[in-house]
Amino acid sequence: GMPMQQPMMQTGMPMQQPMMQTGMPMPMTQGGGVGPDGLPLPVFVQDPLVELNAAQSCLVEQEFELLEVLTGCETKNRYNVSINSAGFGGGKKTLFTCKEESSWCSRNCCPSDSRPFDMKVRHLIGQNAQTGELMSNPYINFNKEFKCTCCCLGRPEMIGTLEQGGFFGKIIEPCSICSPFFYIYGKDNVIKYTIYIDCSQCGFFCRSGLCGKLSEVQMQIFQGATTEGAAVGSIVRKVMGMQELISDADTYLVNFPPMATAEEKLMIIGGVLMIDYRYYEDNGSDDNNTGHSGGHRRRRRRYRYHRY
Repeated sequence: GMPMQQPMMQTGMPMQQPMMQTGMPMPMTQGGGVGPDGLPLPVFVQDPLVELNAAQSCLVEQEFELLEVLTGCETKNRYNVSINSAGFGGGKKTLFTCKEESSWCSRNCCPSDSRPFDMKVRHLIGQNAQTGELMSNPYINFNKEFKCTCCCLGRPEMIGTLEQGGFFGKIIEPCSICSPFFYIYGKDNVIKYTIYIDCSQCGFFCRSGLCGKLSEVQMQIFQGATTEGAAVGSIVRKVMGMQELISDADTYLVNFPPMATAEEKLMIIGGVLMIDYRYYEDNGSDDNNTGHSGGHRRRRRRYRYHRY
């Protein structure tokens, strides 16, 4: 019944450090502050739906791909989704990274508006304090199958599913005469919102020209399956200066409807991704498609070669 004696630590001996067991999580930082290069560090959140529920707006930024500019071959698109209720002057909270999964042939041989892909949306949870690597978890997946669209046939559709499985919502572009619009469905398969694009805007109608590339595009969000009445939200395609002339990387500011749930806001973000592929993405197969900026730009280049 006598207690075991504890060994006494001799004076001057260093204390032993506990060893990290296999499988223990690496130490992470939640970001914030200013990095060594003087730029603000990203701020990560633990529950993206909680943050989305309180967010009034978000920023969807497509990453600039230097390899795509140098080679002319379409690479996998990447997007960053961040929020900041106080505006986007600094201190953005990073919610998601979106990475396209597709084959080389689908990116460079299929028209961009018909291009099939899987968009893997991952939730950023932190940054490895030792390596600086961003840590993320799979969250949701957007799948868009190949569609040969002709008038009311083969209309584009993108399905949202949870990483664990289960229908989350979908985006469909119905047939329209001039101005396109998109239906945003919730997980109950009911139309929640309609995104409407006025085709008379220079940034949409002349998007292959210099004027169109340097013009913002305003898109309106309406409640339900209608474009009547007052808009409850908006999407703005921002102009990023000289980047617009050398790359198809785009930036969108989304002003959410006040009554939208976090799940509905996530589906609206999916609608932004679908709009970008449908109308603002270029690839090598767009030469015969006059509705895309890539087709106009590459035709001019071919004529120039022929002249010489």
